[in-house]
Order: sequence, then C-alpha cells, then structure tokens
Amino acid sequence: MATEPRLVRCAAFVDCQTVGDAFKANQVVDMLLNHISEQDVQRLKDFASGLVYATGGTIEKVGAARFRLTNPSPPPPGPETSGDREPRSPKPLVGTDAAAVPIPTTH
Repeated sequence: MATEPRLVRCAAFVDCQTVGDAFKANQVVDMLLNHISEQDVQRLKDFASGLVYATGGTIEKVGAARFRLTNPSPPPPGPETSGDREPRSPKPLVGTDAAAVPIPTTH
C-alpha cells in the first residue's frame, strides 16, 4: 500500500532543508513551488535534482508547479553497511599504528 507523498509548500529556498530531511527519511516528497520567486524555483529544482541523482531516485513534474521526488528503496544491509545506510568505519590493520607510521618526504 502506497503512502501519501509528503507535501512541502516552498516559500523560499530555505525550505530545501525540509525537502532534504523528508527525502533522507525515505519519504516521497512533493514540492509545491507556486508561491515562490523564479530564482528560488530554479534553485530548489537544482537542489532536488542533486538529491535524486545522488541516490538513484527520480524527479517528475506532477502539476503546474509541483514536483515529486522519489527515493529508491534502500539496499539490504551488506558487509559494508551497518543497516542505517551509512558506511562502516574501516577496520584497523593488524600490527600497525597510524599515529606511529612515519610519512615519507621527498626533497
């Protein structure tokens, strides 16, 4: 069963944080851009395009001034993820101490 998209009525570019937070929470986001300057409309569309490009999501125009951002389902946790979509820290190499390893210099 599909859930209703999160509607964000953008009044200024600062609303990109609300859009980004909802998108990061894996919600479908509808940006309503009909009460905003043309400059901020372009900035918000550019921001949204970057979000969906970085995640492999989609953006589509669903109305005169309404754009839908869809985030793909997160991949299942694998050996390089901890389940929260953040990469795990690399494991230290056995027998090395990063603080004690000298950095070679070239002259």
